[in-house]
Amino acid sequence: MVFARIRKNGKWEDIRPKVYSDGKWVDAHTRVRVNGKWVELEKPKPPYVPQVHVGTWGATWTGGYWSSVHNNALKYNTAVWGPSWLSSGCYSPDHDYFDPGIESGMAGFDDGNIRWVLQGASIEKVELYLYAKHSYFWAGGTAVIGVHNARGGRPRNWWENAHGVARARYSGRGQGQWITLPNWVGNDLRDNKITGITTHADNKNHDQYMIFSGTNEWNNRPQLRITYKK
Repeated sequence: MVFARIRKNGKWEDIRPKVYSDGKWVDAHTRVRVNGKWVELEKPKPPYVPQVHVGTWGATWTGGYWSSVHNNALKYNTAVWGPSWLSSGCYSPDHDYFDPGIESGMAGFDDGNIRWVLQGASIEKVELYLYAKHSYFWAGGTAVIGVHNARGGRPRNWWENAHGVARARYSGRGQGQWITLPNWVGNDLRDNKITGITTHADNKNHDQYMIFSGTNEWNNRPQLRITYKK
């Protein structure tokens, strides 16, 4: 036998012979006789160290929704900001007499692929890209982000599972930025608890009235960027 054995924690374990080389002990090159040939034993593999990866997913669908005054229904194609723009907040009474409530938005992603990529991974960072197409004030406003678990594509009515998981300040119209979300959002995407994000203001304060690009502006559509170890 080319392996030695030691008793450890109540059981026998194989250990490889070592030689002293260049000031340190290293595994010896050990060979055994197999079918008339000398075969070198495979060196033990070092323990696996998880690597850092970054995955990015663009929205596959987006929706803009009226407020609860109109049953949180998907907007009409004839609306100024139609059904693919993500709405957020209240534009009334100055510009919107039809809907005096708080409008909302949703975005969905290829959640099946996200789960496949993230299976067995630990989440290091979660970011969301949103492009502010319009805001009540020229000086921008505040985005309020939530999450949802809609299945089967864009729903006809808006809802969210958690509100205000992140907020971000925009300094003007026509600005896109990456917004950091809590890591549990990545965990819940991985574990099939949620499937996408929402936009919905805290109140009717015009600072939170925002319109974000959806899949109708493909290059500016929402994106998720997740850093993970696996």
